[in-house]
Amino acid sequence: MRAIEFNRNTLYGEVWKDPVTTVAKRYGISGHKLRKYCIQLQVPIPHSGYWMQIKYGKKVERPALLEYEGPDSIVMELPNNPQEKNISLFPEKLRNKTAMEFEVFCSELVVPEKLQKAHSVIADTLTYKKKRDKEALSESARKNAMFLKTSKEQYLRAIIIMDTLMKASEQWNGVIKSNGSDGFRVCIGKDEVSVTIKQRTRRIEHVKTEQELKAESKGKYYWAPTYDYPYSGELRITMKSTFSSEKMWSDTPKRKIESKVGEILLSIFVAAENSRIKREEREVELEKRRLTEIESMNFESLKRAETEKLEQLYEKANDHFKAKRIIEFAQDLISFSEHLTNTPEDKEKLISYAKWALEKANWLDPLTIDDDPFLGDKHRRWLNDILGIRNKEWWQ
Repeated sequence: MRAIEFNRNTLYGEVWKDPVTTVAKRYGISGHKLRKYCIQLQVPIPHSGYWMQIKYGKKVERPALLEYEGPDSIVMELPNNPQEKNISLFPEKLRNKTAMEFEVFCSELVVPEKLQKAHSVIADTLTYKKKRDKEALSESARKNAMFLKTSKEQYLRAIIIMDTLMKASEQWNGVIKSNGSDGFRVCIGKDEVSVTIKQRTRRIEHVKTEQELKAESKGKYYWAPTYDYPYSGELRITMKSTFSSEKMWSDTPKRKIESKVGEILLSIFVAAENSRIKREEREVELEKRRLTEIESMNFESLKRAETEKLEQLYEKANDHFKAKRIIEFAQDLISFSEHLTNTPEDKEKLISYAKWALEKANWLDPLTIDDDPFLGDKHRRWLNDILGIRNKEWWQ
């Protein structure tokens, strides 16, 4: 590990002299990590598109380094010999793209002043709006088009911003789909990030219209809202994904959304990556739960089988015990017949009954497996199952 000191004043001078990615490379870290340290030290950072404006000779206001109550420096422990690593934000065929390359792309992303070769979703949106302005259209007619909630003055501006984000996302293998409302979805692998844009409104007290005043003067009933919500002129972009928290960017007096498109694009792919990680963690957890349930079901199944086997054991042991009692009784019956003074026919009847009793005992005993001409076999299948015999008798 190596300790690196990040001084507030030094960072301020560096990030306004060279792009953040260039400064980060000197420290051996990613631009994203350097931005985090700048935020921690409250060092202002050039907005997306700043260096392109400088390149074309435009004068851009540089914010002052304001005073704050925190430390002037922070010391961070970082790994030795840091190397630029491939990021997993992108599909496998784009893994040769590095985090640094993507951050440079985001930092140089600029919203054009005019719409050029509109994205297919944007083209469908403009076509739908043109038709809707002429005639009433159903929701089903919208299909792939967006329905942007902005004033006429801000509509084209919102269109160009969304077109820029769509095209930039596709350059990094994102798949664009309309969300059927006021934005689009960026599909990266199995994960999606929703991006919407709308114009903010402000609440003002309702001013009665001429028609409302006229109805009021005549004592007629009329309904009027307490407040009106006119457009404020400020655009807001909202980003959502399944496993990431919602994030928003709005116009401010000093910075318009156009200067934040690079940051928004970076956030889209980071959100998709976070969603991928959490989704895969959830899939692993669900698989563990499924296997646990199967294991539990198997245990319950084995338990039932064991219970049935034990009940069968009681039955066979009871049958064996009964058979032994019957045999003992039959033998005693034969001995008893020998001491009778009755006729030979009476003795023969007793001996015949005793032999019948012995036959039934052999049928009842699970260890003899005798068949009965009337009752069939009682234990053959049971003993075959124990010995694993299927197609031939166990005694053959």
